Amino acid sequence: AADLLSQHYKDRTPVGEHSPFRRLRDLKGQVAFLGVPHAARCNTSCHGVEELLPTPPPYLFQEDKVTYTVKDWEGKIEVVEHTRHGFSKHGQRYERVLDYMPLDTHRSGRVGEAMLHVVEAQEMWDAALMALEKDSLCLV
Repeated sequence: AADLLSQHYKDRTPVGEHSPFRRLRDLKGQVAFLGVPHAARCNTSCHGVEELLPTPPPYLFQEDKVTYTVKDWEGKIEVVEHTRHGFSKHGQRYERVLDYMPLDTHRSGRVGEAMLHVVEAQEMWDAALMALEKDSLCLV
């Protein structure tokens, strides 16, 4: 867990290169959605993919920035400015990413009364990036 989380304070966007979501992708991990309606609609990983685009989609970032005080794992405190995501004009339809992925890279089943969807992180990022490069609005 420390390997996934310890460097996130270095990012200046929510899902930057040091975020746990990108690290999970790099480690070829999986993302599990338990009890999430509409499969992977609530999928923060997709924001990280959107951040990779040379020109971010028009809905991704808010114009104003926010200042935070962050403390790293060694106790060092720093005041930093962050760019925030903003989705006030667009709904998110990240479950669509499953349509772009090979069938053997995601699966679903029941856990009790809840649905569980497990997705290969690397393949999800790759499929989402390819789709967003063709149409930056394909997941909203």
